[in-house]
Amino acid sequence: MNLAKKFQFNWQTRIGLGVMTGTSCDGIDIAAVEFSEEDFSKFTILKYKTYGYPKEVNEFINNVNSNKASISDISQFNYYISQLYAEAINKFMNEFNFAEKIDFVAVHGQTIWHQPVKTEFMKKNIASTYQAINLSALSKLIGLPVVGDFRAGDIALGGNGAPLVPMFDYALLSKYNSNYIVLNIGGISNLTLIPQNAKISDIVAFDCGPGNILINLLANKYYNLPYDNNGEIAKSGKVNSMLLDIIRDYDNYCELPFPKSTGREHYNQEFIDNVLKVFNDNNSAILKNDIISTFSYYTALCIADSIEKLGISAFKLIISGGGLNNTFMIDSIKNELLLRNQEFIIENIEHYGINSDAKEAIAFAYLGYLFLNQEFGNVPSATGAESQAVLGTIAF
Repeated sequence: MNLAKKFQFNWQTRIGLGVMTGTSCDGIDIAAVEFSEEDFSKFTILKYKTYGYPKEVNEFINNVNSNKASISDISQFNYYISQLYAEAINKFMNEFNFAEKIDFVAVHGQTIWHQPVKTEFMKKNIASTYQAINLSALSKLIGLPVVGDFRAGDIALGGNGAPLVPMFDYALLSKYNSNYIVLNIGGISNLTLIPQNAKISDIVAFDCGPGNILINLLANKYYNLPYDNNGEIAKSGKVNSMLLDIIRDYDNYCELPFPKSTGREHYNQEFIDNVLKVFNDNNSAILKNDIISTFSYYTALCIADSIEKLGISAFKLIISGGGLNNTFMIDSIKNELLLRNQEFIIENIEHYGINSDAKEAIAFAYLGYLFLNQEFGNVPSATGAESQAVLGTIAF
């Protein structure tokens, strides 16, 4: 018996909320999605909205990454973010009159630490990932079943626990007769390759490297802005070849073989500071906008390199995420792909009926629905797990 029937949810409507907060820490994305009981790949997006994230959240995660947060801080944050989610979810349900219509909520939680490569810990080789949220507390605060903790099962099976969106990408695009590369530029950039006539085992997906995260940190540091709006700062500067070479020498992630994943534990303020220290020790002064231009170009370079490594010369590149609005980065990706003799068409994911900013919230609603029906949620060829698995756990 599947969980949907066992727990007697209201599956007449089968409406779930997907809740996502990514590495950019720029808001709580909530999407209401109605699913088809007959076909898991069919769904209707009902509503979507982003609710503001307090700037203190970003500051806290930066402190965690620089080892400035105590265990008591992390414990408090787990309940703090549960309350923050609950306030946003309740506001969403009231605003769109969903109070009596939602069957479940699926949450990703806020990634605090992601270490998918095993290292020795207390005489055992351990990989781990930590998404801050207390599912039980959140469930009590909103009065609904909450599905979460999606990454842990894949990690336990030797996978990276990421990326998890490829299962949704496959459901969305496998019906079309093309080679698709689905690129999401959030805080971290990631891609999914869905070859023409692909089976699940044909999917390749991984994190390319930085997305908006380094650019956001620099915009905040130098201009007191949350991000570089439309890439305007980057466009006003010039790419510094010496700084670009130093970043490439310093960062080994982009050269690693896939499957692989990364996060703020690698791409953070310390990363920027270390790179700029090497530059300043060996070079003269550099303009602030040139720094942002160079880091933005490096992000585009990592993405183009990742696409080239897929070995697909002709494809449709479907882009989503906040980076879609950064025209400097998008133009840089285009130029780099052309230099590599790639044949491609770039499309906004909204062409396929998906709000660009809502995509990952929708994807986690989909993963929650798969869990409730005891269907597999991971793609081993993408995460590196030894087998497919039902992902997640539930709280009431």
